[in-house]
Amino acid sequence: MHRLPHSDFINIPSINLADRTYHLCPFNQTAPEKELIESIRQFGILHPPILKQRKSNIIIVDGRKRILAARLVRPDDKIMCLVIPEEAEEEFAYKLIVEETSCGRQLSLVEQATLFDNFLKLKPVEDALPLLEKLGYKPQKHILDELVSLLTLSSATLLAIHKGIILPKSARKMRKLSAEDQELLVQLISSLHLGGSKQHKLIDYCTELIMRTNIPLKKLLHEFIADDIQDNNKNIPQQSAALLMWLHKKCFPRSTKAEDEFRKSVAGLCLPEHIHIDHQPSFEDDSVTLSVKFPDLKTVHKALPEILEIARNS
Repeated sequence: MHRLPHSDFINIPSINLADRTYHLCPFNQTAPEKELIESIRQFGILHPPILKQRKSNIIIVDGRKRILAARLVRPDDKIMCLVIPEEAEEEFAYKLIVEETSCGRQLSLVEQATLFDNFLKLKPVEDALPLLEKLGYKPQKHILDELVSLLTLSSATLLAIHKGIILPKSARKMRKLSAEDQELLVQLISSLHLGGSKQHKLIDYCTELIMRTNIPLKKLLHEFIADDIQDNNKNIPQQSAALLMWLHKKCFPRSTKAEDEFRKSVAGLCLPEHIHIDHQPSFEDDSVTLSVKFPDLKTVHKALPEILEIARNS
């Protein structure tokens, strides 16, 4: 059995920044934030990075940004780190990263997928399932497979997922689409600030149209993008509402036509504001609901006998 990781002061220049064996982000490393740099300048590193001892050097397991920030503040200084001994198995580092999540270190969905993709190259699925459970998932193989499969998405989509722009549920749906279609969806979701149900609707509608017509999304949306989304007279919420409405009509032309005809028929009745007529969801049948708003319960009691008589004869 190998020795446990130990705390040690490590010279910053001795850390190999080029080795990305345990780097979980499939993107170019961004510079550390100004807030992080200033925090380290004032207080030092409050949470020690994790390193792995190798024969010839020391590589980073977790905490790259903290190390880069410390390097900017005091390039020749020593920093306190948690060092995994050289004899430790490769997969131990991934186990330690997962353990870190219980101390506040959160992994993005992309980082989780990369971690398990790397772990499964070293150990069987059975060894990965307990780590999956530690991250809050059910320890089931199909969940693990689904998580790792996210890495097949385009780089632009992965970056949007990593930044929290694309939601996990949306990410899983986007696997059916081409890289070009994914990237156009990312642009739309980002520019229109779509989240939650609106994001899901956009992806559902676009996927439905692409699968039905076998036409790329860019071509499908060309008319709308040219005529509507670039309309400077509409704000972002209005643009997103217009796009979703347009897509809904394209996906469900029959129900849209039925909705339009129903609204025209109701409008022709010239009902007062306190009376409404509603159809069944998706026009499942021809029945309608008539609703009347009363000012108070006393008025309801007064009108109820006549209402019941009409109902019995209808």
